[in-house]
Amino acid sequence: GWLGVLGALASVGIALYLLRRIRRWAERRFAAMSPLRSGVATNLRRALDALLTLLVKMAPYPIAVATFFASAAVFDLVPPRLEPLWQAALFISVLYGFTRGVSSAVLSPDDGAARLVDVDDPTARVIHNSLKWIAGLSALAGMIQAIEKLLFAPVIFTMATVSVTTLAVCVVAAVGLLLERRSTDPEEFVGPVDERRFTLSLGWVKPLAWITVAVVMGAVLLGYIPLGAYIAGRAFVSVVIVGFAGLLIFLVDAAFAEGFSAETRRGRNMARVLGLEPRRLDLIGTMLSGILRLVLIASAALLLIAPWDIRANAVNTRLEDIFYGLRIGDIRLSVGDFGLAVFILVIGLVATRMIRNWLENQVLPRTRLDVGLRNSVATVLGYCGIVLTLVFSLYQLGIDLRNLALVAGALSVGIGFGLQAIVSNFVSGLILLAERPIRVGDTIAVKGEEGLVRRISVRSTEISTGDRATVIVPNTDLITSVVTNRTHSDLSGRLIIPVTVPVDADADVVRDLLLEAAKSRRGLMRDPPPRVYFTKFDKEGLNFELRCVVANLNDSLTTKSDLNFDILRRLREKGIDIACTPPTAAAAS
Repeated sequence: GWLGVLGALASVGIALYLLRRIRRWAERRFAAMSPLRSGVATNLRRALDALLTLLVKMAPYPIAVATFFASAAVFDLVPPRLEPLWQAALFISVLYGFTRGVSSAVLSPDDGAARLVDVDDPTARVIHNSLKWIAGLSALAGMIQAIEKLLFAPVIFTMATVSVTTLAVCVVAAVGLLLERRSTDPEEFVGPVDERRFTLSLGWVKPLAWITVAVVMGAVLLGYIPLGAYIAGRAFVSVVIVGFAGLLIFLVDAAFAEGFSAETRRGRNMARVLGLEPRRLDLIGTMLSGILRLVLIASAALLLIAPWDIRANAVNTRLEDIFYGLRIGDIRLSVGDFGLAVFILVIGLVATRMIRNWLENQVLPRTRLDVGLRNSVATVLGYCGIVLTLVFSLYQLGIDLRNLALVAGALSVGIGFGLQAIVSNFVSGLILLAERPIRVGDTIAVKGEEGLVRRISVRSTEISTGDRATVIVPNTDLITSVVTNRTHSDLSGRLIIPVTVPVDADADVVRDLLLEAAKSRRGLMRDPPPRVYFTKFDKEGLNFELRCVVANLNDSLTTKSDLNFDILRRLREKGIDIACTPPTAAAAS
């Protein structure tokens, strides 16, 4: 009776009151502990703040629904027929709370310092409000459909509910897209600039969102209501999955970067406890972070495919029913196989590029390998990934690798007609990467060009000259021509500085001054030590040569210039002038 109703309502009110107090206490407590407001937040603190925000924003809705129906069940107010409604309400409350929690955690519309994506405050608020309204409309539509199903309502009512809520979702999304104005002012971004954030490229997201809205609205208006609702619901779920996956990836990267990094106190303490070198622990943490990132991306991809109900076998079967495929000898190519092969090719190339960038930027720099060997390893693994991707794509097309003899024969004919240079450069590039006579960072001279090796590929090598020009040298020239590698064995190099003083100058004083200038200059090696040679007498004066070895040949020009300044200053302090060749004599010579 009424006593049961009042008891249920009272229990729900008490539960909601306690939830509100707990939520406010958690927000105040974490705000007092968090350094985000002071602008010195780390990525780990930002990730933990986002995770707590997700839990705090998500928990009240399913707890409130569960409390309401549990209290009603205790007082016998829920008949067995209403149990499906209770289950639907609980499921919808979880989805609604999870959506609001993910949006608040990733976008953080009220605190730019805690934001995980690089968008300004107005953009974050617009996207968050749009997702909140869409989640609310979806929850309302779900509850109405659950009630209609419970009451055995006619299909026309269900179609009307679905069409109205789907159009409302399209209107909310369109308004959000119209209100979104991305700011280009760097002052709009709050928080440390050097902290890592996810890049939200609205350049391609916005057109894709407009296309989705147009397709959904067109489907509903043309009478394809289930199709429009299907696309809208799956697109919305995909956005939430991507946001949650991004939050987890950010949390994993931040945790390993701070807990295993050799540059943080926690990382050094953990290395001391485990008995490892901080550098090696940093490498282990990077590898584990990459593996977990790969697992999260693969899981997110599976979750993205699942809502769309995509099954490769079903798709291939339906396509084969329509298109019987093109048969070439023993090979039968269907539309489904060709599309799946292209999909494998694209995904494989993208994954190969991501893995190569991860190796080049995060894993290999933490090893003791030199720059040249790191470039060779990353390049070789990148080409191995490309070859494996091509093999899997051909296998999906049903092409047996043993049948590639025809292709090899065609290539041999092509080589005979003009592809010799390309194949020669390709083989030379493989030799350079394997034998490593020239490495990235070496200073070389070939065919009259001298500069620093920036990149070695299988076709050519990029050399950066002193005037900031880039010279593309075919790999064949580096294998078949005479190449001067000034830093092949080490980075050291010899400096020769000629000095001519008047005939009446004291030779011993000049020698001592040159040696003092060389010994006081940083960047010059002590073994072998600098030496001064008295080369010859002539009518212009006494000729000396200061010979020394610079530790890094890339700094030779700067070291030589500073050394010349120092020598000139020391000689003038002693009253010794620098003898110069007369213009007439220079012209005659």
